[in-house]
Amino acid sequence: MIFHEEAKLWHPSIMTGPASFLRRSGVIEYALGLYSGPRRIVVQAGGHIGIWPLKLSASFEYVITFEATLENWLCMVRNIPSQSAARIFGSVGSREGSVFMSKNEHSTGGHHIAVDDRKRFAEVPQYTIDSLPAAVKKKIDAIFFDIEGWEIEALRGAVGVIAANRPLLVLEENSACQRYGHKIGDLQNFLRPWGYKKVGSMDEDIVFISDQT
Repeated sequence: MIFHEEAKLWHPSIMTGPASFLRRSGVIEYALGLYSGPRRIVVQAGGHIGIWPLKLSASFEYVITFEATLENWLCMVRNIPSQSAARIFGSVGSREGSVFMSKNEHSTGGHHIAVDDRKRFAEVPQYTIDSLPAAVKKKIDAIFFDIEGWEIEALRGAVGVIAANRPLLVLEENSACQRYGHKIGDLQNFLRPWGYKKVGSMDEDIVFISDQT
């Protein structure tokens, strides 16, 4: 598993270790401490090398995780048993199709959907959460996104699940959203029609719970 020294042999080469990513994942325990609902299926995007989906698998019956950078995804597949999670290569967004990724040369957790054609490095599949099978969608009780500013675009592809289930939402919000034409505070505004309120935050991750559940 990712937490021991041997794992460093197959981390992406520019990463020195998972310590900072482990610290960030502390929001999982924090958010679940604020949430009293069922814990059947959780959808997580920005799976990276598997830290978040692995931790979520201890609290939910099943995890569906998306990672759109091949090198990271290969690490994640090795880190997470297939019986614990569906490990999907690709992005989540507002439509099905494909998107181009832009690489962050300084952090394996900073790769993002490209907005500059000159910085494209890979075309990857894109899915919507609302396109998941009906039997799966009705059991989605939580959504965790860490997708470098692409959160609102991914939420647009999940409005059916959000309207029907009112899942727990844990979403990163920082200045990265500006590259896609959004600003800080837009997540709250986007979610307001479904009764969502910010109930807590840790670093740049915000916990939203609907009062209409």
